Amino acid sequence: MSNLNGKKIKYPKLEREKNITVKDIAKHERPREKIINYGVQYLNNAELIAVILGSGTKGSNVIETANNLINSSGSLSKLLKSTIQELTKHKGIGKAKACQLLALFEITRRFNSELVGIELERLKEKEINTPDILVELIRSKIIFDNREHFYLISFDARNRFIAADEISQGSMTASIVHPRETFEIAIKRQAVQVVISHNHPSGDVKPSDQDISITKRLAEAGNILGIKLIDHIILSKTAHFSFKENELI
Repeated sequence: MSNLNGKKIKYPKLEREKNITVKDIAKHERPREKIINYGVQYLNNAELIAVILGSGTKGSNVIETANNLINSSGSLSKLLKSTIQELTKHKGIGKAKACQLLALFEITRRFNSELVGIELERLKEKEINTPDILVELIRSKIIFDNREHFYLISFDARNRFIAADEISQGSMTASIVHPRETFEIAIKRQAVQVVISHNHPSGDVKPSDQDISITKRLAEAGNILGIKLIDHIILSKTAHFSFKENELI
């Protein structure tokens, strides 16, 4: 292009934005080098996610991309519950990277399930006198899910643990939590006493009128069948409410 005097004007070349990767981070700060030199336990959550993602996006390195992903989800536990549709809404996360993350999340869930199974085996035939062990057991089974889950925990006459069975998923209603389905499993387990438990994803463990009504209904059904309902435990990620401890059963 020329100006009015016919002289050519040279414009500076515009630098193209590049895909910033971990190579753009100081070597000693790169997540993989940290793992090799110090161990994976020294990485923070964003760095761990960054190793899975591998590269960032235009204008944002991979650790920034990982940080944005965690922060926009609210927490690491909420991120682990993401769907592919939710993940791909984030800048720099296409279907390939979303699939990598989902594979990691599923491995985490399956590993947690294995640990819960091992803990269940350890509890078998052990006498349980406080709800604390049951709270942690049920909480570990539902920690990666935002739905309500309803469990039946069976005991023998000496209050020894037999099994913990999931009865239903979804909001607790009289139609979902029915005495027939609940005590059918208790009878198969040859239970003499049972505890029921469900979670409140909202975090508020105060029992609703529906919770109280269902508890009363199940207790009455258990008395007819000769299977005593000894507690109903409502739990969240950080708290729990025991009907027995609060003298509601």
